[in-house]
Amino acid sequence: ANEIFGSMQKHLGVRYIYEDASATAEPAIDMEEASRMAAVLPDKLHHDLEDAFTQLDIEASYHLLEQVHRAQPELADMIRKRLDEMDFTTIQKVLERE
Repeated sequence: ANEIFGSMQKHLGVRYIYEDASATAEPAIDMEEASRMAAVLPDKLHHDLEDAFTQLDIEASYHLLEQVHRAQPELADMIRKRLDEMDFTTIQKVLERE
């Protein structure tokens, strides 16, 4: 991303206004807590979530999060924030079962 924006700045002369990231940054997800909550989801829902995130199916992911919200609202909120940021790596780590 830095290279792309740097090239746009260099070749197109665009200028960027940066927001103070510390003022808007979300707190880091508690991976241990999120994984613990994900571990108790019903097997079918857990499997469907993994499939949706693996396939990058955004629509199905949001739909499944509605079901998660009924069982684990806090977990659904954590995952929704990561989905909004397209942070699929973190979501997959949360859903990993040992």
